[in-house]
Amino acid sequence: MASSPEQNESVSTSDVWSMLPKDIAMRVLARLSVPQLFRARTVCKQWNLLTSSPEFLNLFSGQSHEPYFPIMTSRSFMARCPDQQYNPEQAVNSLFNGFFGYNHTTETWQRLPPLDFLPRQGLMLVAAAEGILCFQGNSTLFLCNPVARTCIELPQFAPNWSLLRTCSVNILVDHLTKSYRVVVVGNVRSGSL
Repeated sequence: MASSPEQNESVSTSDVWSMLPKDIAMRVLARLSVPQLFRARTVCKQWNLLTSSPEFLNLFSGQSHEPYFPIMTSRSFMARCPDQQYNPEQAVNSLFNGFFGYNHTTETWQRLPPLDFLPRQGLMLVAAAEGILCFQGNSTLFLCNPVARTCIELPQFAPNWSLLRTCSVNILVDHLTKSYRVVVVGNVRSGSL
């Protein structure tokens, strides 16, 4: 018995994607926006592994993507939002309650996957650049790449956070060397050194 054209089309579409060479699949996936990439990772294990590879992350970082302004929301904000799930038992800090990105091109807010791979302590977002997020902990800074789902703790510096009266943190990106620097500027309280 012959199969219908619709069956042949659906089978051939899935076969095409599974037979697509790795380098072409990576080029296609690297053109997705950040929210689309997070959704694509849930399609299959192969795409999740592919989009988590260092080779893909390097390719993805070289593409131009729509800028997002990251924002964290507090527990009280989530409790007031009827369309969002809120479970105080799972709410360790604001990072696990809501992570949204504002897309300037479409003028819309988009929910991004939670940063549940970060150390579970009171963290505050203090800087962001080129997809890298910097969080301040109690006595240290953490750099996070939400796409790669990686986080590193920066070495502690003197003076201690508690000695700083005012503090500003920024991330400077060097596109030529594909490197960055974290700059911390602050005033030390008088008589504390």
